[in-house]
Amino acid sequence: DDSVRGFFFHTSGRTKIFFVEDVDAVINSSKFQLKLVGLDNMPIVRNHDMQNVINERNASYASIPAAVSVFDVNKFTRRSMRPIPRQMHISEEFIVEKDASGFQFASYQRIDSVYAIVRSWTNPREFTIELNDGSSRTYTCGLRDTLLAMLLDVCHAANNVRVIVTGEVSDGLRLMPRFAEEQYEASLKDAFFGSSSIEHWFLSRLGKVCKAAPLVIADIEQACRELNANVPCPGITPNSDQTLVKLTLSGVMRGLNSCLINSYNDERLDNSRTICALL
Repeated sequence: DDSVRGFFFHTSGRTKIFFVEDVDAVINSSKFQLKLVGLDNMPIVRNHDMQNVINERNASYASIPAAVSVFDVNKFTRRSMRPIPRQMHISEEFIVEKDASGFQFASYQRIDSVYAIVRSWTNPREFTIELNDGSSRTYTCGLRDTLLAMLLDVCHAANNVRVIVTGEVSDGLRLMPRFAEEQYEASLKDAFFGSSSIEHWFLSRLGKVCKAAPLVIADIEQACRELNANVPCPGITPNSDQTLVKLTLSGVMRGLNSCLINSYNDERLDNSRTICALL
C-alpha cells in the first residue's frame, strides 16, 4: 500500500505487516533476493488497502474456534538467542501459537497441515512439529508427552491419520516432499520385474542389509529409519511381496534380539533409540 508506505506478506501461518520509509527500495531488494533463489516469477501486487488487510487478518484470528487444550511452551527460533515463551492453543482445526500472556497471536497452522510429531531423544522436554510445507517448529514443554498425546488425538480425529509420534526427523530421509504422496498403480510388468513403488524399493533395501553376514545393526537401523520416513502410516500395504516381508521381518527380529541381549548384558547401555527404530 503506497499510500501508507506499507507492505505485507503471508508466511508461517500469519500475515506480517510492515511500514517503511521507502517501499520501492524494499520491493526492489526483495525482487533481487527472490531471483537469487529462483523465485523471480513471484508476483508482487501493488495498491492494496492496508486497512482491509488488517481487518482480514483480525477476522481470520476471530474465526479460529476455542482451544481444546492450552499448554505453556518455549519456542526455539533463529531470530532469538534464547527460547521464546509461548502459549500453544490446540483446537479441533488449528494449532495456535500465542504470546506468553495468551492474547497476542504469533501464528496458526491447520491440523491437516501437520506431517509428523518428533519426540526428542536427547531432551525430555523438547519436541518438533513437522508441517507439510517442509517447515518445522521446535518447542520445549514440561508436559511434553501430554501435549503430544493430545495433538495426536486431535490430528487423528480430524482424519489426518498419517500423523505419528516418531523419534526421527524426516529431513534427509524422504525421497519426496512431505506434502507429496505416491499414487502407485500396479501393472502387468510388476509380475515379471517386480514392483517399482517407493515402498518396495525401501523394503528391498532393508532386505539386502538383513541378508548380510554378519548382521550389521547400524545398517538395519538406518534402513528402518528410511522405510519409516517414506512409507506413511499405517505402513506397508497388504499386497506387498510376502517373501520380501518375511525376509525383512526375520532380519529385524534378529536385530532386535541382539539389541535386547546387549542391553541385558550391559545395564549402562542405552540402545532404546535403535530398538524403537526397528520396531
